[in-house]
Amino acid sequence: MNKSLLINPDLSEIKSRGQSNFPIRFGHEKIEKYTDHRFLAHWHPAFEIITVQSGSMLWKVDGFDYTLKTGDFFFINAGSLHSGHGKSCEYEAFTFLPELFAPTDTKIFQDDVLPIIQNRKFSALQLSGPMAKEMTQLIENMRCLYQKKDKEYTLRIMINLFQLWLKLLQEVPKAALPLQMKSKNILIKKIIIYIQQNYYRKITIYDIAKAVLASPSTCSHTFKSLLNMAPIKYLNIYRLKKASYSLKTTDYSITEVAMNNGFQNTSYFTQQFKKMFKDTPSDYRIHNS
Repeated sequence: MNKSLLINPDLSEIKSRGQSNFPIRFGHEKIEKYTDHRFLAHWHPAFEIITVQSGSMLWKVDGFDYTLKTGDFFFINAGSLHSGHGKSCEYEAFTFLPELFAPTDTKIFQDDVLPIIQNRKFSALQLSGPMAKEMTQLIENMRCLYQKKDKEYTLRIMINLFQLWLKLLQEVPKAALPLQMKSKNILIKKIIIYIQQNYYRKITIYDIAKAVLASPSTCSHTFKSLLNMAPIKYLNIYRLKKASYSLKTTDYSITEVAMNNGFQNTSYFTQQFKKMFKDTPSDYRIHNS
């Protein structure tokens, strides 16, 4: 089954973070379950921690590459634009909102949480070895407590989370902190919003550049440097994902699906669709109806 993220027009991910009064979420993921073994760029207001169970994959966070392998611990700061792809990788994803620690007007939040969020030089932190193992164990403790939901489980989770956060704060000064390119992120978001609003039209890099008030070369270079693909490739992937949804939810003919999603040539659409989904559009509809 092909999986994909639900993303708002501003690239924020649509996903609940546990209970509204206890905003955490534990998820078991396999990159192989995502279409084309990748998920597209997105961000969310929550912190995210990835612990790799097996395999490896490439993550891109605010334009910087991180190759994660078995046993690694990976922290992604709130608000950072990130994407990922790989041939085979199984991992646990733990997300939680910053406000879980304390109300935003308290000293603990102002002194020990907000500086991390506002640190524009700190997008992500990758750890391996003994420290990664220690941090991963704390997350596993929390996951087990959350699943069992015994008496006082929320308090016990918070004890583990505070221990993890303290260790994380101690590691941040040691990390090689890449400069977060805020202006580039803004340009990327503008490009993707334009693509998502106009994917069904005939679009060239010149149309994109005109819409976002940048040169074609700047658009291409910036997009590729942060997302590891050209804008037109992203457009093609987005069109194919929209087409796959149409095949599952409508009775439009293959030609109509192609045309409605920006493909002017049905043969080319079929070729690209099969390359991405390993099925022809007709077979995909049969297998997913």
